[in-house]
Amino acid sequence: MRKKLISIALVSVCLFVFAGIASAQVYRLSFSTHDPVTSRQSQEKQAWIDRVQERSGGRLEITLFAGGALAGPTAVLDTIKTGAADIGWMFTSFFPGQFFLTDVVALPMLGITTTSHGVNVWWDMYAHSQALRDELYGHGLQVLMMYVNPTQIITTSQKPIYTLADLQGMRIRAAAGVGTDMVAAWGGVPIMMGPGDIYQSIERGTIDGAVFEFTGIQSFRLPEVTNHYTELRFYVGPFIIAMNQGSFNALPEDLRQIIMEESGKAASIVFAQAFEEVKWQSRERIIAGGGNVIVPTAEALAEFRVEADAYINQWVIDRTTGAFNAQDFLDKTKEAIVRHAGQ
Repeated sequence: MRKKLISIALVSVCLFVFAGIASAQVYRLSFSTHDPVTSRQSQEKQAWIDRVQERSGGRLEITLFAGGALAGPTAVLDTIKTGAADIGWMFTSFFPGQFFLTDVVALPMLGITTTSHGVNVWWDMYAHSQALRDELYGHGLQVLMMYVNPTQIITTSQKPIYTLADLQGMRIRAAAGVGTDMVAAWGGVPIMMGPGDIYQSIERGTIDGAVFEFTGIQSFRLPEVTNHYTELRFYVGPFIIAMNQGSFNALPEDLRQIIMEESGKAASIVFAQAFEEVKWQSRERIIAGGGNVIVPTAEALAEFRVEADAYINQWVIDRTTGAFNAQDFLDKTKEAIVRHAGQ
């Protein structure tokens, strides 16, 4: 009887030890971003990683691969979907035809004024629209954060843009979708390339300028090769931080819960506000360095708006199906823009 009790005790101890080992298992994840490691966005990503790791008690180890080390900006979606990266930061406009509804917040001159404004609008639409949620999760992604960057402007090296006429024939780098479409509609020559190629392309004279925003302009050192900055409030760029669904599901429930509690709308606003803060800091530095920041007149903006409105009308036509009312989706987006104005 005594031997039996000792055997039971030993088994119990072994089970306890094995349970402790299992609970202490370390899960290692990779996080891909194309921004430089020194950028504010990369710093915010690392801060998010640190919070998640600390809350996990060391059971999660997340490595940030910055500067496109794991995947370039146009490859990150496939990199996440295949699991080559567990988590990734993506600019949806780099993937034409894959985020039709997400890009509603990126429609030209729609009226989103700040990054926080854009976050509130986007998350409202996410809550309202099953079609939008289906689009995002249809890529096999676990969405963690959704936010926008500051309003895009046009920066040029030699010739300033004050009016629509000034843009005619200029070779302007832009992201796919609304960026390239509108540059063409306004009479420019759109050229699509990743942000890391802009500097040398302007320096060599391959392009005359770029659609970008002040934060990115500063991060990629474009004030060294550009002189003029036309504030059209062109559009905001949608960014998603997402996780491979398989990688997410493979984690224990408590670790999944930690990741989701550190994500969502509140975390998205933190990232968005970081973008906005750096935007104004970058703008001030550019002005202090002699950069020519151009605020178009109301008359000049009205000229640009004609083609922007035509683009939005066509967007509604192209997205409308028997199962989806694109006009209603757009109207609700505009209502959210008004509802969250000033945020």
